[in-house]
Amino acid sequence: MVDDPPMRSVDEHLAKVLGGIGTVAPIELPLLEAQGLLLAENIVTRVPLPGFDNSAMDGYAVRAVDTRGASEQHPLELPVVGDVVAGTKSRNGMGPGLAMRIMTGAPVPAGADAVIPLEKTDRGLARVRITEPAHSGDSVRRGPAGGLPGPLFRGGDRPAADRPARRDRTGAGAGPAASPRRRDLDRQ
Repeated sequence: MVDDPPMRSVDEHLAKVLGGIGTVAPIELPLLEAQGLLLAENIVTRVPLPGFDNSAMDGYAVRAVDTRGASEQHPLELPVVGDVVAGTKSRNGMGPGLAMRIMTGAPVPAGADAVIPLEKTDRGLARVRITEPAHSGDSVRRGPAGGLPGPLFRGGDRPAADRPARRDRTGAGAGPAASPRRRDLDRQ
């Protein structure tokens, strides 16, 4: 009969496994090549991000004052005068009493100070019915005044395909990454 090794508790086994895993020195990689690795330190932008006020969700860019009194019982109707898509370079303006359809990440048009989410509307194309008032700043991510330079990713983060890497025009976005390393564990 073969003697079975003594049973280990979960904590003992975990300590044994973790004791056999070492750390490695950070390596320098472009951010887009660091997928699957842990960041060894913060990656910091040198410029304010975003560089402009942009929509935090799909909806309609409006002037908040124009939506006062909107409710389910008394929806407010505004003419839709255009679309603003993500990636747009120009920022068309809009006047009082108007709305523009806007995508997440698109620049908020001059004259608008809020975004009404699609869910609070009838999703109209030529005219939109709004069922809830907006407040200035609703669903707007602020640009240079509100988006100060700082960490894009923090040390210990794992860049992943579902978290797109952001870079500025200077090529910032490269940084040290901790590479996974395999060490043989003794089999005692």
